[in-house]
This record gives sequence, structure tokens and C-alpha cells, in this order.
Amino acid sequence: YAYHEEHLIHRLGPLSLPIVGWQISLDITAEKSIFALSQLVRMYAITIMAITIPYTVDPSLYGVTFRGLGLPDKFAYAMDLSFRFVPTLGRDFSITLDSQRARGYEVEKLSGGIVAQIRKLAPLLVPVTINAIVGAEDIIDAMDLRAFGVGPRTWVHRLTYRRADYALIAASALIFIASTVLAFMEVGRLWVPEPLLRLATG
Repeated sequence: YAYHEEHLIHRLGPLSLPIVGWQISLDITAEKSIFALSQLVRMYAITIMAITIPYTVDPSLYGVTFRGLGLPDKFAYAMDLSFRFVPTLGRDFSITLDSQRARGYEVEKLSGGIVAQIRKLAPLLVPVTINAIVGAEDIIDAMDLRAFGVGPRTWVHRLTYRRADYALIAASALIFIASTVLAFMEVGRLWVPEPLLRLATG
């Protein structure tokens, strides 16, 4: 953990598990709350990056970028295809949704439990899934016809590093190394807002 002292806000329990007979309790502290919030913000930032990259980067540059990082051709092309499929699935879902709406399907009026809602989404999920499988099979056939994997692969595009690229890579490496060293040395403390500490101490 990034903290050594905890200020209790609320305690849940003890709760008993009837099958195993265990007694468990959950302590909600100010430090745990801030730590959980920071992890949530981190995952949200990673998700935003994963969503925006496929829609902002030229798809023809994915494979050559990963190959330039030293990855094998097969792995680089697999990453290329995985990023390409994100906007493709989004486009297929939008087309399928418009087609089903033209037939009277109303996705806004889904009701019932989770299982019932998933069942009602079948007119959308089934065509999108089938199109994705068929598209993947077409790509596999095209790769087999071109003898992919038999010899070294050549890429149409070639990336060249500029000074700004080297500067950004160096800055990122320095930040990563510095943060790792500081974490191992336990330098710095988890910041907790003062109102939250007052709430914990009463």
C-alpha cells in the first residue's frame, strides 16, 4: 500500500458467511477511499487512450509501429488487426442498429432483468458477431494466399524517428525510472484531503 496509517470512516460488519461460517468485516478508511479513487482514475485514463487511439491513428501504421518496437511480425500484425477491429465493430454495430430500427426494433425500450435484456439484444449482437467472424475468416484466407509467415515480412510504410520523438521517449523513460525508484524508496505519501480526515476522526 501507499500509506502506513489509516483513519476509519465506517466499518461494515462483521458479516457471517452461512456456508463456511466465516466472519468478515470491511473497514472503509480515508486512505483506502483515496487510493481506490486514484486507481479508478488511472483505469479510466487507460480506457480513454485505448478508445481514442483506433479512431485517431492511421490504421496502416499500427503494424509497422509495433514492428519498430522490436516485436515479431506475427505479433505486430496481430496487434494491427486487433486495433483495426475496434472501429470496424463500432461501424457494424451502428449499421445493424439502424437496420433493426428500420424494421421497428426499439432498443430504448429494453426492460426486465439482465438475462431478459441480453436476450432482447440478440437482433443486434448476433449479426455483429457473425460479421466479425466472417471478416476474420476472410482475413485469414487472404493471409494464407499470400503465404504470411513463410518468410520475413516487408512493410509498405517505414517510420523514421525525429528529434521530438527521441526527446519524448527519453522523457518518458526518465519519468518511469524516477517514479519506480521513488516507489521502491517509499518516498512520498498518499495525499488525503483534510475534510476527509476530519470526517474520519469525527
